[in-house]
Amino acid sequence: MKKIFINTGLILGLFTMLFTTACKDNLDPIVEELTFTRAFTPVGLSAQISSVTTVTLTWSVVKDADHYVVEIYEGINIVSSALVHTYDIAGDLTTYSYVLPAGDTQFSARLKAVSSLEGVEESKWISVEFKSDPENLFTGYSSEMTGLGSCTVRWKPGVAATALVFDNGTATSYPLTTGEIATGTKNLTGIASGNYEIRLMNSTFVRGRTGIFLEGNVQLNSGDDLSAAIASVPAGGVILLTNGINFSFSGPLTIDKSIKIRGVFSTNLPTIFVVPNASTYHMFNLGAALTAADSLVFQNLTISGHPNDNSANTRLRGMFDQDVALPCSLGLLKFENCIARNFDRHLVRLRGTAAQVINNIVINGCIMFDYAFGSNYGVINSSNSAGIIYNIKITNSTICYTRGAIVQYTSGTACDGITITDCTFNQLAMDASTGRYVIDMNNTTGTGAITINNCIFGSTSAVANGIRPNTMTLSFAGSYYTSDFNDGTTYAIKSYMTAYAGASTALWQDPVTTKDFHFLDTGFIGRSSSGDPRWRP
Repeated sequence: MKKIFINTGLILGLFTMLFTTACKDNLDPIVEELTFTRAFTPVGLSAQISSVTTVTLTWSVVKDADHYVVEIYEGINIVSSALVHTYDIAGDLTTYSYVLPAGDTQFSARLKAVSSLEGVEESKWISVEFKSDPENLFTGYSSEMTGLGSCTVRWKPGVAATALVFDNGTATSYPLTTGEIATGTKNLTGIASGNYEIRLMNSTFVRGRTGIFLEGNVQLNSGDDLSAAIASVPAGGVILLTNGINFSFSGPLTIDKSIKIRGVFSTNLPTIFVVPNASTYHMFNLGAALTAADSLVFQNLTISGHPNDNSANTRLRGMFDQDVALPCSLGLLKFENCIARNFDRHLVRLRGTAAQVINNIVINGCIMFDYAFGSNYGVINSSNSAGIIYNIKITNSTICYTRGAIVQYTSGTACDGITITDCTFNQLAMDASTGRYVIDMNNTTGTGAITINNCIFGSTSAVANGIRPNTMTLSFAGSYYTSDFNDGTTYAIKSYMTAYAGASTALWQDPVTTKDFHFLDTGFIGRSSSGDPRWRP
């Protein structure tokens, strides 16, 4: 019985060995014959944005890849109409960079592998979404009106772009030439006045936005008649004056509607003046037809008080000198980036017994000098109870060489406020025999404040006085005075300001002869925060 068991065990063991050997002999061929009919899909696809519009795609290598196919789409929908770019990439690469057509735009990309092995299908797609960084290729480049219906638009040179779109509610496209793209500049003409958004386009993609305001009803050139243009322009119209040209007229002209008179550019200003006439004392009257809804604006002009702009001719009293019997009402009288000079008494004066009201006088970015040496008035003057100037605002300006005050507003019945900010003053109240004021509100009933911020006060006469506010309150901040500034013993204002140890000639380059108020003393603590910004470092 035991022998039978032994024989049976030997037989089973032998059978097991034979079976195992047979299985091992057939295993390797089966494994070697295991193949794939589709390439592996790339994994780890990612997108990195640099330089605003450059996308770099990366992924993991796929074995036996002959090449990869990349497709980039606008938006997140993979549809043929949104396809932006496609490219075949060598199989040994795992990165690809592409400059996208625009910034601040949503894109998506997808990638697949194409096998180098015969009979193996391409892989499935893998995709990624990303957004280019915000861009505005107009940043750092200025666009400007260059004349009636014309402008120059500027953007970053050499970038991919196809057109400019002007949009004021109606969009109009202007194609770009190769030369315009290279220089980043396009000159346009025949564009209607209006407020436009300009878009820089690369096909359907927006690469930047800026705005431009075009205005003008007529543009005058050398020899054209300014007085005729003032008479014929419609209410609310704009008269453009070509820069560098002189325009003369017989004064005084009466303006009885809202208008703007402006030089096209902010440099090389056109000059306006009257022709000599023994009975002409000022340039303009405010017409009785004006209302509180109307405005008069003077921009980018040199305004000369010398007839024919000739210093040999006696100076006019003022630009506006509203006579006793001429009532007026005006919402806004504004001077923007003007040089107004050489007036015997004032820039603006209300002096009548008839009701004369100006709601707002605004002076911004101006240089004004040589006032009141034939009288004791101020740059802005009202001297009768019938004359009212509710608000006066002077900003970013330089006023110098005046015998009288910046503002002389006496015997008035109302004033809501005088605000003076970021201004440079020198040679104020230069009457050597009488103590004139920097600002004089004597006998004027004002309910508002006189607010002076970030200003510098230079030299005055030895007998000058400070500010007489009457019923108005007085406030200063961030302002300075030089050692040759005098403010008397009554209505003194030095205590409101910070003293500069030196004289005006130590602070500024040439404040008297050439009126250059750039800082000579580069250690002056207020050089970057006070005075007219044009003189700051």
